[in-house]
Amino acid sequence: GLNTRTQACSTAACSATVITLTATPSSVAYNRSSTISWSVAGNPTSCTASGGWSGAKAASGSQSTGNLTANKNYTLTCSGPGGTDSKSVAVSVGAQPSATIGLNPTTLPAFNAISGQAAPAGKTLTITNTAAAGSKNLNWTATTNQNWCRVSPASGSINPGGSAAVNVSVSAPSNVGTFNCTVSISDPNATNSPQNTVVTYTVSSAPKPTVSL
Repeated sequence: GLNTRTQACSTAACSATVITLTATPSSVAYNRSSTISWSVAGNPTSCTASGGWSGAKAASGSQSTGNLTANKNYTLTCSGPGGTDSKSVAVSVGAQPSATIGLNPTTLPAFNAISGQAAPAGKTLTITNTAAAGSKNLNWTATTNQNWCRVSPASGSINPGGSAAVNVSVSAPSNVGTFNCTVSISDPNATNSPQNTVVTYTVSSAPKPTVSL
């Protein structure tokens, strides 16, 4: 760190003002804390903090930085009969962790309908940001690979540990058969993008009318 010192006198009664200043640890993960510790020789009459901290300080002590989200420099300047000394320490902070996508369920219960009748009710898909506290928000977008399969809403933002429910719906049944659709939830900044949920839609023929004679 930065070290500067001036000495006012050199008599035995006037020992030099010398600061010892440390940060433990000097590198922390995002949203974690370090401890600043200091001691000052030379009977200082005043000590003042600047940079990442502030205010008057005693001749010795320790103080938590609090949880950090950016690099910080901590400077302590002390004066006394033995002159003035100033020291600085730096605390570096790691990158903010990315969001992580969680989906429940990964395969939706099947949609079933009869051709020519109303569309079946929509089904709920839950999107979760499973990253730890302090991570980035999950800024998700939902897409599907079939026009008959839709998601509402189609985008959103979820805090770490939070979740959001979306509605997956299908069009009114027409063609008979079993059809598949993939719902994709993506965030280019997430650790595991995209994540997919499978949708199956079975459309049956309408029953033939019976004729009584």
